[in-house]
Amino acid sequence: MVEEANVWLAKMNLLDKAGYGLWVEGEPDSILGVDENVFLFRNQQALFDFVLSDAPCNVSGFQDYKLFRIASVKWLNTQALEVFEYNFNRVSLLLSNSKPNRWRQEVRSDILTSLNMIWDLANTVKDAWSIEQMHGEAEGWETPLLGGLMDTLTFTSDDELYLFEKFDMETISRIYQEILSRLANRVLIMPLS
Repeated sequence: MVEEANVWLAKMNLLDKAGYGLWVEGEPDSILGVDENVFLFRNQQALFDFVLSDAPCNVSGFQDYKLFRIASVKWLNTQALEVFEYNFNRVSLLLSNSKPNRWRQEVRSDILTSLNMIWDLANTVKDAWSIEQMHGEAEGWETPLLGGLMDTLTFTSDDELYLFEKFDMETISRIYQEILSRLANRVLIMPLS
């Protein structure tokens, strides 16, 4: 994160697409992109070249993005920016192949962090179906399964792992895979600068 702005450099691995994206705090929090697509850059330099080019994008009007652009000029030559990694494929494997009542706190935290980023990606590309599956009123469910899982991940301590037994992990895994597929179709890999 750059001190002056709530902006994070995010290395994402989403199905067959991987690269560096830029998360920007705003209303709503968004990932750098254009026309309801998300940009992932093959390297950090390409991302910063885009940011410094002042090219129009979905977050151009966000105050934190403007502060980040100003800070980037001096920052690029003086310090390394922390990179947050999101391996959505790993989370997919955890959801489909492991027992949630055995997840350690660090695993639960990784899953929750990834699901929160998926939420921001879905909002960025305005994928109503994915948003509904996570936090809306998903058809046939009083509380969407992924939203319920996120709440449980947020508020469950190590001695309450039995609370995960109520979840149909096969259905959650299927929904998560569908969301990843939908989002991957809206990710554009940007060329090297």
